[in-house]
Amino acid sequence: MSEEYRYEIKFVLNDKNYSLFMSWLGYETTANKRYEDRLINSLYFDDISFTSVKDNLSGVGYRSKTRLRWYGDKDKISGVPTLEKKIRSGRLGTKEYLPIKSLEDEINVLSLKEIIYRTKKESEKDPLQIASLHPTLLVSYKREYYEDNYDLRITLDNDVTYALPVIKKKIYENYWIKTNKRILEFKFTPRQKTYVARLIRNLNLVPVRHSKYLAGLSAHGMANYI
Repeated sequence: MSEEYRYEIKFVLNDKNYSLFMSWLGYETTANKRYEDRLINSLYFDDISFTSVKDNLSGVGYRSKTRLRWYGDKDKISGVPTLEKKIRSGRLGTKEYLPIKSLEDEINVLSLKEIIYRTKKESEKDPLQIASLHPTLLVSYKREYYEDNYDLRITLDNDVTYALPVIKKKIYENYWIKTNKRILEFKFTPRQKTYVARLIRNLNLVPVRHSKYLAGLSAHGMANYI
């Protein structure tokens, strides 16, 4: 399964910019909370050469990265974990995904070794199969969801933490590093481009390239990334 291609514009907020954003959101847009806040978790995969990292740092126009994603914390997991391939083509992005049903309600109690085994087994006959990839990073953060009357999606990520995965350990037994960055993201289709450009003009923030995957590897000394 795959999603429609869309633009993704990101901003990294400090406390001052966060206050400006919240004021802008309330006075300049029709956006409201779309869902309850929830904890998002990802296990990233890469090949032995870290091709996804190199492609991102080099700014390769067509690139991809692969992750296993699930929602909730160690005490309460929500839904079926999903294997995702996030594809970037120029400034547009999309996702292909595959539910990993054998991990439902169990990803928080299994060792990383068992999680990888089940994921590879379920995906071996799918285009998303990850037989040649290995786990490289764990990421967890709280996300707030907003959406306006014109289907512009806005997300705000807080309490971002990173861990290097250890095969014999369970997900939450790894050593996690917490950061204080807030990541703001606007997600919209090409049809909405003019509308969004006009809307965010009064936000007075400068978009940035930001990858949680690279930021997490950098936090653990595995990559050079600002």
